[in-house]
Amino acid sequence: MASLNTRVTQLEEKLAMLMNADTDDVPNPNPKPKAKAKAKAKEEHEEQPKKKRTSGYILYSNANRAEVKERLNEEAGDDKIKNTDIMKELARMWKELHDDEKAIWNAKVKDE
Repeated sequence: MASLNTRVTQLEEKLAMLMNADTDDVPNPNPKPKAKAKAKAKEEHEEQPKKKRTSGYILYSNANRAEVKERLNEEAGDDKIKNTDIMKELARMWKELHDDEKAIWNAKVKDE
């Protein structure tokens, strides 16, 4: 491996060469892909189906959302319940679940 001084000297020489050269002579180190290549890549990407990432928590939340919403609406009375409050309650309930129960929900995801 080259010493630090040698490497610094090499970099200084490259910098001086780049500063003295015409901009037309210097190749672009990061050329942009052609528009056709971009369009083709985009078409290929759009053809692929999007994967949904699901977890046991998501399944648990979907299964219990209606119950939690109903319970919070009863507690709130005339006040409108916020979606964030529902999500917070679902998260609290998920944290309180035992690991065995969480494993059941996570197993359901793997089965799908």
